[in-house]
Order: sequence, then C-alpha cells, then structure tokens
Amino acid sequence: MIEFNRTTADINGNSRFVCHFLDLEKQPPDRTKTLEERYALAIKFANRFGGRKYHNKKFGGCIVFQTTMPEELSKTILKTLEQ
Repeated sequence: MIEFNRTTADINGNSRFVCHFLDLEKQPPDRTKTLEERYALAIKFANRFGGRKYHNKKFGGCIVFQTTMPEELSKTILKTLEQ
C-alpha cells in the first residue's frame, strides 16, 4: 500500500494527497540510474494518474495527487506497477 499524506487543498478547495516518489518505483528499483533520473521517471509515471511534481520544502521528493480516495488510487497504481 502506498502511504499518502494529506496536504493543503488546492485553490478550489479540492483535497490533495502526497506520496514519496520511491513508492512509485517498480520493485526491485533500478539502482543504475541516479536519484534525479529515478525521480523524473516516477513523475512521468505519476502523470498517467494525475500526479504532479510537488514543489514544497515540507515534503521533499514527493508527488501530489488531487483525489478524494487515496486508497483506490493506491490500488490502481500498485496494480499497474505489477504489470
């Protein structure tokens, strides 16, 4: 299960959740790439589910999703990672 943390709502009041980019990597992770490359790949993968790079000092290296059901989003992401 991906650990999501609630963060501030967007300008329209929609709820948002963040997770660390390492949670979005296939297991085992590709250690031949740098952290920057792995972060870029995780952001590209998260874009498929509405995820965006989170620019905030409080949650470094995180990706933000606008959702009301983080549990369902986690299941969908994990199912995709298994393929």
